[in-house]
Amino acid sequence: MTDYSYHDEETLGSVHIPHNWEYASQSARKTASDVETAQVGRLALQTDDKSMWRLKTSSPVAWEAVAPPPPVVGDIGKVMQVITDGDSDVKFSWFSLTPDTVYNNDTGTREITVDDGDYQFSMSGAYSTVFDVSSCTGTADGVLIQNGADYFEFRRSDTDKIKIEALVEEFNVNASVKSNFKGYAIFGSGSSSHSLSGDGEVVVDKLEVNSSFYADGDILLAEQKDLIFGSAGATNPLMRWSTAQTPDSLFLGLGSTSNHIVIAETGSVSHDFGHALATHPTVFVHSTGSVDANWISISCVNTVGTINAGTGAAINFPTGIDVDGTSQFDASVTFNSAAIAASSLKINDWVSPGTGGKINFGTGNDASLLFNTYPTNDSLYLGLDATSRTLVVGDVADISYNFAHGNQTNPTIFVHSASQSTSQWISISHDQTDGVINAGTNLKITPYTKFGSGTTSQSLSASGDVLVSGKLEVDGNAYFDDAVTCASHISMPDAYQVRFGNSQDVGLAYNTAQTVHAFYIGVSSDSRNVIIADQGNRATNFGHAQQTNPTIFIHSANTATDEWISFTHDQTDGVIDVGTGAVKFLDDIKLEANDIITDTTTGMKIGTATDQKLGFYNATPVTQRAKANYNNWAAFTDVVDALVALGLFDAA
Repeated sequence: MTDYSYHDEETLGSVHIPHNWEYASQSARKTASDVETAQVGRLALQTDDKSMWRLKTSSPVAWEAVAPPPPVVGDIGKVMQVITDGDSDVKFSWFSLTPDTVYNNDTGTREITVDDGDYQFSMSGAYSTVFDVSSCTGTADGVLIQNGADYFEFRRSDTDKIKIEALVEEFNVNASVKSNFKGYAIFGSGSSSHSLSGDGEVVVDKLEVNSSFYADGDILLAEQKDLIFGSAGATNPLMRWSTAQTPDSLFLGLGSTSNHIVIAETGSVSHDFGHALATHPTVFVHSTGSVDANWISISCVNTVGTINAGTGAAINFPTGIDVDGTSQFDASVTFNSAAIAASSLKINDWVSPGTGGKINFGTGNDASLLFNTYPTNDSLYLGLDATSRTLVVGDVADISYNFAHGNQTNPTIFVHSASQSTSQWISISHDQTDGVINAGTNLKITPYTKFGSGTTSQSLSASGDVLVSGKLEVDGNAYFDDAVTCASHISMPDAYQVRFGNSQDVGLAYNTAQTVHAFYIGVSSDSRNVIIADQGNRATNFGHAQQTNPTIFIHSANTATDEWISFTHDQTDGVIDVGTGAVKFLDDIKLEANDIITDTTTGMKIGTATDQKLGFYNATPVTQRAKANYNNWAAFTDVVDALVALGLFDAA
């Protein structure tokens, strides 16, 4: 190998050869060890056949042909054939045809003419018939040989030949050397199904292209025929015009090894965007540049059409979107001053209509959802049309059920249970005066209702419990079906009652109707009884009848029905009575300027037994004076002594 100087080492006007290396043979060139990566693209001369080669890669060493071996003097009519050997190296050969010679077949009606003017050979006569030229023989690669009685071959190797049954009009081999064949060509054993007959038309069984393929006209692929990418099989994608669809459709089938399509800039063709194997056929569209996360995808996940996007990206519909079925978005969605019309829309991330943009519901835009910039603080706004003013929240399965809400005076939210019931709802609204929470049946708040910022001191936890941190104002009646416990005072305004009984039978109040305001107990006419008894006996029926006048009964600690004292006024006198026993005074009874008035019928007894003691005028009480102790009342002085003992007479 000879190494020569480089262009950058030459001076203006100097003469130098164009190649960088010289090799004696193909073998020496292909096994060269003096090439480097920096020298890729430089030329080498193969001296045995004067062919020129460009270095493609240095490891492994690979070359591409630049110029064929030149024809020798006397062989100006040779036609060049390009042959590719097994290691992707390219070499050249020439057909050994004599210039200006006509090769006739046995009948003399068809011929191949070799013209030394433009390095072409041509055919005359009936183009569809092959030739029998006994002089076209040989075994070397690249020669035109007659093989059998009815066809020619361009020989590439002893086991790999190109059979020619009709010749093409023009077979471009090199920019300056070409083979000009007339008629149409059949490669293989097939026949034309499209009535090919003109110059430049070719029929092939299979076509293998190991480099670029150029088409200046249409490429027509028959129905149900596949354009396969990669090797044929279920694992690689294909494209066909499918008549199995209704109507006929272009069908793109994706292989099971990837199941997705990547659309990106041509410059990113060697970049790995890192998409994992998709479960369903998926199309990924990437932005400019080889950025893995900048993509949008579209697929159908079972029954739901799905649009997705890479990390940090949004799905942007600048001119709106119209969806006739269900649409699912697994990433953010932005609508910039555009409309969206959908019968069903599913969004798993977020949707942004853009500033001032709306999501309208109903054919008459009956409801609108938007980010409203008119309030002092920008707000999410839900607008309800005046024909309804109703927002119903219910189970998806009940979307076709009529909950029968009438037109509302003010916007109202109804939240329904999972049952298809027109009465199982809670609502919230404002009636232009107050905020209103309502319910179709009963209102239940879990775990307990809390008004204000206070915390429970009574362990409230049940759904029916209520905590009021501040004041509680009740303008109507308040009903308590269980005990009322107060940790502080209960204050009732003047003249308002605390009432007891289902029919408000008893009332307690501070009565301002009295001359001097007074605490007042009012009893109903169906009883007029006030019973004071032991708390443990509250379930005992003491058997008191209805009273004519309000009466207070005070019972002993026993459950006996007759152990009581009562106080009443019978509309004439004040009456103190007992159920059993007597009225016992454990201290003095002092009457000031009043009389003891007795019954005019039977009178009144003072003392009912002889051993009961009496005393008058501060005398020591004594039992009844026995006559035996006073000389049987024999003398007047005996009687006086007895009266003195009672205190009725003063002592002598």
